Amino acid sequence: MVTVYIASQQKGWQLFPEAKLYLDIGEKQVSTFLPRLTNGSPCPNTQHPADCKMLVKESMGGRQATKWLLINQHGEPVYVWTDNELGIALRWEIENVTYEVSGIHETTVSDSMFELPSGYTPAPWKSTFLSQTK
Repeated sequence: MVTVYIASQQKGWQLFPEAKLYLDIGEKQVSTFLPRLTNGSPCPNTQHPADCKMLVKESMGGRQATKWLLINQHGEPVYVWTDNELGIALRWEIENVTYEVSGIHETTVSDSMFELPSGYTPAPWKSTFLSQTK
C-alpha cells in the first residue's frame, strides 16, 4: 500500500498497486501525521486545549522540533513532536506505542506524483484505517 497526501489540498489516496485500486482520503484520515497547527501549536485544535502545553524545543533527526503534551479523550497524556518548519508530526507517544517519521529530505518531484495514476479504480471496501479515524 502507498499513501499519497497533498496537504495544501487536504486530499489524497491510499493506493494498492498490485490490484490497481485506491481509496480517497482526506484531512481526518491523516490528522495523526499532519496535526492541525495554529501559529505552530496543536493546542487550539485538541480535544482539551486548556490541558495542552509546549514542553521543549529540541532537535530530532537533524530537524528542529517542538515537544507538546496533549490530553486525549480518555484523559491520558499524549506526547507529540512537531517539525518547526514542515508542520508535521515527527513523533507521537501514545500509551505504550510510539510512531516516528525519519529520513525526511526535501527534493523536487514531478506534478504527476500528485495525480491519481491512470488505470486505478475505486476499491470496493472501506479501509479499517479510514473507519477508525472518522
